Amino acid sequence: MFLKMKWLTLNCIFIVLVILFCCFVVLLFSLRNNKIEQFNQSNHQISKPSIIFTCSTFFGKPNKLNQFLNAMNSIQQADIMLIDKFVVINEFDSDTRVSEANFSKIVNDAFPFVEFIQKEEVDSGQARTMNTILKKIKGYDFWIHWEESWIVTNNSFHDRDGLFVQKAIDVMKREPSLSQLQFTPDWSDIESTRILHKEGYALISPHPTYTTLENNVENYDKLQREYGMAVMWPLYSLRPSMNRVSFLETESPGSFQEEADLWPVKFEYDYGVRWLAAGAVKGIIEPPIAERQEGHKSTYTRY
Repeated sequence: MFLKMKWLTLNCIFIVLVILFCCFVVLLFSLRNNKIEQFNQSNHQISKPSIIFTCSTFFGKPNKLNQFLNAMNSIQQADIMLIDKFVVINEFDSDTRVSEANFSKIVNDAFPFVEFIQKEEVDSGQARTMNTILKKIKGYDFWIHWEESWIVTNNSFHDRDGLFVQKAIDVMKREPSLSQLQFTPDWSDIESTRILHKEGYALISPHPTYTTLENNVENYDKLQREYGMAVMWPLYSLRPSMNRVSFLETESPGSFQEEADLWPVKFEYDYGVRWLAAGAVKGIIEPPIAERQEGHKSTYTRY
């Protein structure tokens, strides 16, 4: 009887030990999985830069609202989950029928993730829009700027399944000196000596004559007349691109001049001159991922 009781006791102890061992193994695996998850989350936070997307538009002009909807629908097909914030700023229009239109509802119904800003008359002008955007981008790593007349090309969706945002991030990381990576098919017609092709992108240099010019907005008309845009333009563009925010914050090319007589092109040129003088480096993504929609007319064109 004593031996039987002893055997039962030892058997119970063994079972308890087995249960404790199993619990210990489960606990170890649980701790390991938690560590892996924490590492992955930490690694994701480190590797994923913060990105803000902005778009300037003018719904009061013919077909601009439709172009904007087309543009955003094309962008939605890409890897927009990498973008942390979307901001759309619509220009003020003095036309009563336009000013009373509920553009905010139209945009937010279609794209609820967008912060929509309808400008008032006191804030009129594209330069004021850009200065508002410069305030919005503070604290982000990268800034994607867009205009409503551009859509993401179908060809880009055959390139890494349309992950153009990730592709742009990769380029900006590989080329830490890059200040702006333009998405549009521009600059391909300049002298080959000004283009340095790399894997998936190219670096663009200013025209050799540019550094010899008196580059300021007061001389704009004279420079355009004597040298042309290909020589005098300081590379900066408001067309779709990814921009390095730290360069804008550290080197501080300043803000856009808001004087009415500098619109539509001179205010951009003036900012570009200061941007390039601050040490900016220009690049283009290859192949381009954005194209102009058919029927596009600039907002300063007479309709």
